[in-house]
Amino acid sequence: MDAGISQPPSNRAHDSTPESLASWKEIAAYLKRDERTVRRWEKEGLPIHRHMHKKRASVYAFRSEMDVWWQRDRARLEAAESSAWPHARRLPWAILAAVLAVPVAVLGLNIAGVQDRLLGRSGSSWPDREPTREARRDVHPAAHEAYMLGRAYFLKTPSLGAAKAKEYYEKAIAADPTYAAPYAGLAELYAMVGWRFAKDPRSGYEDVRLATRQLAEKALALDERRAEAHAALAWNAQQQYDWAAAERGYRRAIELNPRYGIGHLWYAMYLYGMERFEEAALQARRAQELEPASAMVQTWAGRAYFFTGRLDDATKAWQMALELDPKYAHCYLALVGSYMARGMPERAIELLRQGLADIANEAHLLGALAQLYASTGKRAEALQILRNLQLREASGEILPEFPLIWAHAGLGNLNEAFARLEKAYREHRDRMVWVKVDPQLAPLRADPRLHDLVRRMNMTSMKIVTSSR
Repeated sequence: MDAGISQPPSNRAHDSTPESLASWKEIAAYLKRDERTVRRWEKEGLPIHRHMHKKRASVYAFRSEMDVWWQRDRARLEAAESSAWPHARRLPWAILAAVLAVPVAVLGLNIAGVQDRLLGRSGSSWPDREPTREARRDVHPAAHEAYMLGRAYFLKTPSLGAAKAKEYYEKAIAADPTYAAPYAGLAELYAMVGWRFAKDPRSGYEDVRLATRQLAEKALALDERRAEAHAALAWNAQQQYDWAAAERGYRRAIELNPRYGIGHLWYAMYLYGMERFEEAALQARRAQELEPASAMVQTWAGRAYFFTGRLDDATKAWQMALELDPKYAHCYLALVGSYMARGMPERAIELLRQGLADIANEAHLLGALAQLYASTGKRAEALQILRNLQLREASGEILPEFPLIWAHAGLGNLNEAFARLEKAYREHRDRMVWVKVDPQLAPLRADPRLHDLVRRMNMTSMKIVTSSR
């Protein structure tokens, strides 16, 4: 066993060194190991990230993630290394396998499993993270299958797959009421798109927030290590403007499962709402690495890059999102916000028309289009969209507040815009977390009423948001 394996990475509580480690050499030095060992540890869950370049990829890592991983996996690493005789890891794989084959076969053990442990591979007998309670018990096969189908629909795009995700999660619970995962999945789903399932939308969606908390708490009662449940409670705290609790929850979720892509994404979305843009971009990158086939992840990760001024990265993410799901309205909105911030309103209008051709009558796209028409002198067209939205609302349709806020703001109806914004604040609407950075709220940015609202939400004072973002 190499010297130093029992020692954790250095205490960084009062360390001013950079958070990131920029190469295998730096990562190895931080962990006090050779490069070959840390490269092997990547297969065991070592949280490595990659910058993609035209010809190759370079690696980097974060000290905080390394610390969490080390504290969690130290015992099994020590056990694996102590089970190998001195210098065994330096033997070529073929020789080591041959040496092991006879005694292991005689003992009747699974040679593949033993080799996996010695050679640093992950496998079902060698989990990438500390097992949850339910990983240590049998789960009903039908429940697990239904849960996985629910998860797939959720990740595809919550707006399109929400109903199917809910259906499959509920089937999983019916098959095995003691299975924590589908409760956590439902909590996650209700946190993000629960308004679709509200029993009384006119009550301000309090029933949805209550259901989110209850589902998350049920999941944690069954398995206190369910990362998704912690993230759902963090989103719930965010809706209540309890920013400290929200951040603790997101960080706890990622600590429990560093490979939880939605946890990284939601934390990124929280961070750019707090104007901590560089931190948000790092979390967004990790989410993309873990869930590259999710239009939701690509869209909101692109937002994080946009706020740091990395427009090429943002555009690539949004293009991928539309390739994955051409009807994801939030992606159109993200692209529109970037065009607005860059002074390209005609391009934004063209894009919104394209989106509305695929997603007819989508309220957010209509509200953004009304704002753009107003800002480019097409006031009659803007007023017509606003009137149509108001008629839909008067007929009993429950519309989100922000499309009407954007339309009124673009038309200069600031009193109406702020009345709607106050209503969204009282009802704890999800978009309130981005009130300081939303490009569509630019017409309100200089108004003292917005700054007062930010203060009442317990946020730090707004930075000046310019067209460069």
